[in-house]
Amino acid sequence: MTSTTVCKTPFNLGMVTLIVISAFMGCGESNKPNDKPGDACTLGSERCSCLPAGDCMPGLVCASMICVQQPNNGGLSGTGGTQGSPANSTGGMPSSSGGSGGGSPAAAGGASVTPTATSACGQPRLIDDMEVGDGGICVAEGRKGGWYVAKDETPSATITPMPGLGFPFTVIPGGRANSKRAVRFSGTGLKDWGAVVGFGLNHDGVVRSTYNASGFNGVKFFYKSSSAVRINFLTADQVPVVQGGKCATACYKWWGVDLPSTFDWIEQTVLFSKAVQQGISGGVFHTNELFNIEFQVPGTGQAFELWVDDISFAF
Repeated sequence: MTSTTVCKTPFNLGMVTLIVISAFMGCGESNKPNDKPGDACTLGSERCSCLPAGDCMPGLVCASMICVQQPNNGGLSGTGGTQGSPANSTGGMPSSSGGSGGGSPAAAGGASVTPTATSACGQPRLIDDMEVGDGGICVAEGRKGGWYVAKDETPSATITPMPGLGFPFTVIPGGRANSKRAVRFSGTGLKDWGAVVGFGLNHDGVVRSTYNASGFNGVKFFYKSSSAVRINFLTADQVPVVQGGKCATACYKWWGVDLPSTFDWIEQTVLFSKAVQQGISGGVFHTNELFNIEFQVPGTGQAFELWVDDISFAF
């Protein structure tokens, strides 16, 4: 990789949320990580393709030709970056889908947040240091995108940040070495596929594309979690064609690595060579066509708290 100036530039996170989310939402329960897609989608309905004229059913808007929930234009609330990201119940990338079944990207809707801060992010391989609370990853080496959350539709289940708002990062109590802020993701009561927090690697709020990570061996980050967690790599060959990917059947089978719970911060390196595909074997992990990276917490019904900090690609 060449040495270049790395910076975090402002972008409209609200728009990124809609695009990322709509980009990888499936239909109905077929969005679950291990489900077999195939349920019929009704044009114009939530998480299905828009009508030919670009319209959707009442209460929905067409984003990247996928119908998602109408933003509520609410404002940010709370402190310390515990606000939300995506929207209220749909996923964006395919891993699962927020709210109704799967869970990747974020759900649509919520308040638009237009970041105003610009900061240097350091190393070209750094994806995000979370020090600027604008909800976006560092802009470097062709990468750009925003953070989001999504969850399954278990009644009364909750997550923080709540889908639908912005995504400022949380101040780490007491700090961690030289780090002041990190992603904090918590929830309780999830009993289906669970919940995810993640980010797009090449989404500018208008156009979504894949990112070529084949020059790296994996990713490195710090984390601590009260629950086991899985890091998922969302590749084009597992994203349905209608959502911008290349998959025709048996989609949403992400490559990933299971990580144990840990109550202390640890530095974790995840090698692409150790990734295993969900539900099938014998596939090829196309690291040159990555859409998103997500951290998925399983739906055990128990309360969880996950922190992630200083994530970068690793050689």
